[in-house]
Amino acid sequence: MPITSTDQLIAALAAGFNAPFSFNTNGATGGPDLLALTSGWVAGSPAGVTAPAVATLCTGATQGALALPPLAAGKQFYLGAVSATTYRDLYIYDRLSHVRLTTPWTAGATITTTGLGLPARAGAGHGVNAYLEVQASSVGGTPTLGSITVSYTNSDGVAGRTGTIGVYHTSNATYSSANPGIMWPLSLQSGDRGVRSVQSCTLTVSSAAELSASTLVLALHLSRPVFQNFMGDRSAGFQFGFYDLGPVTLGTDPCLFVAGTVAGATGAPQFGYVRLIQG
Repeated sequence: MPITSTDQLIAALAAGFNAPFSFNTNGATGGPDLLALTSGWVAGSPAGVTAPAVATLCTGATQGALALPPLAAGKQFYLGAVSATTYRDLYIYDRLSHVRLTTPWTAGATITTTGLGLPARAGAGHGVNAYLEVQASSVGGTPTLGSITVSYTNSDGVAGRTGTIGVYHTSNATYSSANPGIMWPLSLQSGDRGVRSVQSCTLTVSSAAELSASTLVLALHLSRPVFQNFMGDRSAGFQFGFYDLGPVTLGTDPCLFVAGTVAGATGAPQFGYVRLIQG
């Protein structure tokens, strides 16, 4: 039964569940679209996720997702509050599906991603985007990925749409684009409102020799935003409650992940919790 009154909200908040997280945003420098995942890349909790070789829908039981409490019959989850000790931006997202991209990569290689679609909770896909993420790497030299061209079906059901994932990279080998835990969003074709499914990815590189000297484990996932906080240069952390967030409905089996913008070469430990309520 949805939360429709203040009394119901107070009761739900009182019975809420805090799902903890911690991570370090070591990983890369620069680029506002550069995110470091919580998922075990640098001593994160929950443990890391490994995308399967076959496209798979994600649920609350997916490795790396925030822990969910048992759900009472006839109810759904809401985002009740978010609290963190961080001076960086925080991004919480519902991971909808994922797939590991075949390696080794070669310049111009096209990889078909049959079956990378959406669970019922995502509806038609409005507001859903695709992300490329580095899950593991064995760097020989400094691989400089160029871009990924993605062929997808948009949230209106129109197939054959194309977009680009522009991969940021630096000259610093420690923080190269091959560093695990980094992900980049897809720039949708003009007029599109979301992604319903992905058909293929084509890789371009600025140096095929550098790429061949490395073993990259790349993955593609579809996700939708749940919460994003811009911290700027504030250093005191934050807490947002239900009235700040609004009624963010998560459905009955969300796959919640947490990410943060990178904190430069030294990184910064971050920890907090997501309070889940039912109604």
